Amino acid sequence: MSGFTDEQVLDIRGGKSENPRLNALVKLAASITKKQGKTDAAIADDFFAQGYNNENPIDEIPEVADKVAMNYVHILTKAPVDFPLAPSLEFLEVSAK
Repeated sequence: MSGFTDEQVLDIRGGKSENPRLNALVKLAASITKKQGKTDAAIADDFFAQGYNNENPIDEIPEVADKVAMNYVHILTKAPVDFPLAPSLEFLEVSAK
């Protein structure tokens, strides 16, 4: 992800950010993914309170859908990944303890 440090990328992948506006976006994306398109009112309220508008989820939802679809394709086909793998979040959590 261009413009972010490695630590920021890992935080975003883990569902958080130190930046309140970005954090609201990350939390909404995580919620949409985990709850299959639904989200808690508090998460949506925070998203809009951070200055996002009704058009912004229209940009975010296809990004979430693309990631889900590509994960499903990879799981089904077991096609080899032809780019460097990102560190496992589970590995990072264990190694940080």
